[in-house]
Amino acid sequence: MKRRFNPPCALPSETFYDPTIVHMGNSPRYDNYGCQFGMGKAVAVRSGYNDTYDGKVSAYPGREGGGSIDLELCLLP
Repeated sequence: MKRRFNPPCALPSETFYDPTIVHMGNSPRYDNYGCQFGMGKAVAVRSGYNDTYDGKVSAYPGREGGGSIDLELCLLP
């Protein structure tokens, strides 16, 4: 539980990949905003703490639909 309350951080990209490589991920196959748990439509989609490192870019189908795209950028401060 203690880790949950630590401030978010980005891991160095060299931990996983060569820092000169551009890495983009995700798939339009999954309806990230379609799941509702009784609280209304999601405001944003994020990949999560374990999949965060400096320079990571993820693309998701946009909340507004109609071909829009939401981007998640992970950058060190």
